[in-house]
Amino acid sequence: MNRKKFNKVIDFAIEREKSAVDFYLNLKEIVFFKDNQELMDTLVEMEKVHIEVLESIRLKTMKNVLLPRLDSLDVEEYATEEIVPSADLSYQDILSMAMQREEKSFRFYSKIASESQDPEIKKLFLRLATEEACHKAHFERLFDERIS
Repeated sequence: MNRKKFNKVIDFAIEREKSAVDFYLNLKEIVFFKDNQELMDTLVEMEKVHIEVLESIRLKTMKNVLLPRLDSLDVEEYATEEIVPSADLSYQDILSMAMQREEKSFRFYSKIASESQDPEIKKLFLRLATEEACHKAHFERLFDERIS
């Protein structure tokens, strides 16, 4: 992958993270999530850290860095519908949507990590993937506690 394509991957990832911030901020306003304000704040902050990590990857002087071998990212596979959570949606629907978003992010970062030849880039993307898996786990717990 050349630097230009890699920057497009980073741009896509940053946009996903910004979308996640908006998603969680919207969840904070919904009655179902009023008792989860602290969790939503934590997730917002974690997504903001992801943006910083992604920006740091882009800004590094990586003359000798081996970029991932990805020919195609199949971005549409990782894109999410921009449905704004609202009180019109059921709590179950919102949790399902949140779990799907986090699963797609996990798979996206995992794919980049698996294709990365540079240990530092691999480590950063694995870290992001792990954190997205943890976010999904939060929503799975809420689902188990309140829906199942």
